[in-house]
Amino acid sequence: MYCIECGAQIPENSKFCSHCGKKQLAAEPTLKEKVAEVIIEKEITRQIIEAHKSSIDYQFLFLLVLSPTNPCLAKSLCIVSAAP
Repeated sequence: MYCIECGAQIPENSKFCSHCGKKQLAAEPTLKEKVAEVIIEKEITRQIIEAHKSSIDYQFLFLLVLSPTNPCLAKSLCIVSAAP
């Protein structure tokens, strides 16, 4: 790799030139890297959504069945659970 300012040879992926101190620009990611990043982001998003779905389902059922503002459901649950 060469410095964008002075042209000196510097180590690959250098952030600054060791000769002139100029900050080096990051290389543009390749198409392959961009596609991989999108795939990884979508997979992470899918996993997060799946984890939240089950959490939301349990929260919804808990609120629906055991809600203090819905005594009918709470009573029917108690009657069903108290039945022999």
